[in-house]
Amino acid sequence: MKFVFPFTPSQIGILFLLSLMNPSLVHGTESHLEKNGWTAETFKSVDVIDLKIWHKAPVEAESDPKTAGIVFFYGGGSAGGHLAAACALLPTLNDPSDPPVSCKPNALILFNPVYDNGPGGYGHDRMKDRWEEISPLHHIDEEAPPNIVFLGTEDQVMPVETACYWKAKMEACGVRSELYLYANRKHGFFNGGEDYTDTVQKMHAFLASLGYLPFLGAPL
Repeated sequence: MKFVFPFTPSQIGILFLLSLMNPSLVHGTESHLEKNGWTAETFKSVDVIDLKIWHKAPVEAESDPKTAGIVFFYGGGSAGGHLAAACALLPTLNDPSDPPVSCKPNALILFNPVYDNGPGGYGHDRMKDRWEEISPLHHIDEEAPPNIVFLGTEDQVMPVETACYWKAKMEACGVRSELYLYANRKHGFFNGGEDYTDTVQKMHAFLASLGYLPFLGAPL
């Protein structure tokens, strides 16, 4: 693993945790994040339980990462977005033997995430009666982290209605949730061109508004 803790005015080391299912399902790169003053870790393949335990591992002996000045963000696209949301919201992932440290991220950054696994949702036919165990949409509560979602209106996997419901449900719980819809864009629209630049800029603005960015660097 590579850890980069650059100087920031607030003296806070920031860790951006990308949860990847495979290289084609993620937005942004380790080098892009690092040159903007963030620490980056990328995972080509990851087990959700191990990811949560790794997050919980003390930065220093018996210390909570967040009180030690480490800020966690989970993010990803498509299946990676589901994994990020699942790590933040699913209570059944905790094991009694895990360290008693919160593994909730400070924010979620989701790109056409398949976070609805309920009836009619993505993957429901494969999970059958266990769908609720893995469906982030059905575990939203007041403890959910602030989040930003990017989605194309012609996405063939994630309906716009689902994203609107996620936002409404979050806001009903008093949680900040931003939704950006891109007209006539399909699944994975954010991987290049002007849409890539625009989504990265909006991601920057979102994190800056939460107080986690000391400055805004160029998107690329």
